[in-house]
Amino acid sequence: MKFRKKQAEWFAKRGINWHVSSVIMKRDEGLEVICYVHLLTSCRQDWFAVLSILENLLSTVKTSNPRIRKAYLRSDEAGCYHNSKLVSSFRELGCRQGIEVVRYDHSEPQSGKDMCDRILCPMKSSIRRYCNEGDDVVSAQDMYTALKERPVKGTTATVCVVKDQHVTLEINRIPNFSNLHNFEFTQKGLRVWKAFNVGPGKFIPWSDVVICPQRRTGLIEEIPLFSTNAQQFALKEHTKSDLSGDKLFECSEASCTEEFHSQSDLDLHVSMFDHRAIPQRAKEFSMIN
Repeated sequence: MKFRKKQAEWFAKRGINWHVSSVIMKRDEGLEVICYVHLLTSCRQDWFAVLSILENLLSTVKTSNPRIRKAYLRSDEAGCYHNSKLVSSFRELGCRQGIEVVRYDHSEPQSGKDMCDRILCPMKSSIRRYCNEGDDVVSAQDMYTALKERPVKGTTATVCVVKDQHVTLEINRIPNFSNLHNFEFTQKGLRVWKAFNVGPGKFIPWSDVVICPQRRTGLIEEIPLFSTNAQQFALKEHTKSDLSGDKLFECSEASCTEEFHSQSDLDLHVSMFDHRAIPQRAKEFSMIN
């Protein structure tokens, strides 16, 4: 993006790589949400880039929150996230960072990325506003400057470089991997499911998968993360006996009976429990329809 550009510069533009991670942490009686943005001038969007970013992310979270011991990961099923090599490297990753990666779950199509998508909109608006004020955004460093000078609440960013030459992982491919969507990591092996917690799953020993483990990825932070304040959410328990007539928004999941006072409370519930995110209307109108 440029503040002023010729018509010829409008066409055939290459995008700038960025990776958005939303981290949800329990704090006393509530939740903290921080969004970490990794900006890369050039990058192969493959499993190793994701692993490098994730290692840097876990290291950052561990430094700021030493008490954290476990992590649960979720992503969509893009090729860089849903592949044997990335899944096979999580055990060593957790050992290096001191955070045990317990599970890795893939969301269904059009469901599960809403927390990252919601934060993308204000970040894009922030960058456009920075550009409209007379500045050009043609590199990862420019995007970093835009996000720092026009900050979005609960969001921080860094400019980094992936070291592709540090790839050491060698594995045997996991059979029928494209049909697997949920993974649990243990000391002895990997337990997989086609659907979330349906049946005991299939156990695969690490010796059948990993030939040579992945060593430290060595991601380089050219510009470090800037400081930000986490978004705070109160964690409320909703029960049937607590339902009242002024709760206008209800969860669209068939097996869920939760109701909420506001759309923001409903959005948090959908994000936390992986329920279907269908646009809601007030109960009075939905009953009429």
